[in-house]
Amino acid sequence: MDLPEAVQQFILKYINSVDQLEILLLLKQDPQRDWTPEEVAQTLRTHPNAASSRMEELAANHLLSEKKVNDKTQYRYQPRTPDVSAAVEQLAQAHPTYRVSIISLI
Repeated sequence: MDLPEAVQQFILKYINSVDQLEILLLLKQDPQRDWTPEEVAQTLRTHPNAASSRMEELAANHLLSEKKVNDKTQYRYQPRTPDVSAAVEQLAQAHPTYRVSIISLI
């Protein structure tokens, strides 16, 4: 079984780094939670500035919502359409099995 076409197309259109992929999958795990870049950086063991940049990119692509609270930007998993949400769900399901194939597409 190969990586589903919808997942390949989603990656090619929306994901340009492994950091973005990891952040998207992390936030998808708890879609009701608001995350700051600092929280994501601590969880994924990356630099807060890197997390912030990647989260801004994901929000610009309408995969995350963005809001300011007390001068801190918070993000939440919130794809703009059901089709995009379904593609992310397929990506999350495929990720454990096709990790190398997914990373090679990025």
